[in-house]
Amino acid sequence: MFSTNYYKIDRTVFFNSVKFEDKNSLLNSVRTDWARMDISINTKKFKNYFEFLNIIDKKYSYYKEKIFMLSNQCAHFYNYNKIFEILSEYDFHFSTKQDYDKPKKEQSEKVITRFNLSPIIKQVIIINTYDIYKVLNDIKLYRVIKVTTMIDLSTLDPVIVKLEFLDKKH
Repeated sequence: MFSTNYYKIDRTVFFNSVKFEDKNSLLNSVRTDWARMDISINTKKFKNYFEFLNIIDKKYSYYKEKIFMLSNQCAHFYNYNKIFEILSEYDFHFSTKQDYDKPKKEQSEKVITRFNLSPIIKQVIIINTYDIYKVLNDIKLYRVIKVTTMIDLSTLDPVIVKLEFLDKKH
């Protein structure tokens, strides 16, 4: 029916892949990607970029750089690139899944970043869902895959990636 796979990424490798050369470039990336991101901290969703910056600066300054590193598209590219390498070998393509259950004008390609920064737990969950398809005469959707990346900020544990197929296999 549905299948789920897990794999680990060395946390140093992962954070080096989302690192920026300077803080201005990092903040610019967060601002540029803001419209495609769905970011929350302790279940509070942020709709305003400047409110997000203000809260990070006041309440979470210790984790500020890591929060910004994980609040832009680069945090999704590590897994995206790995999946792309595999799928392209077989002439498959993929794109961020649209919210097809919503009216056309409300559809989005938002990627999700959830921070849980309580006194005990310091965890980040990054979620993206992709349509996987092969182009023949028409585009035919083959699979829907959900990629969930789990990062513990308070330990040196590896980054855990969970791959779930959300559809029935064709």
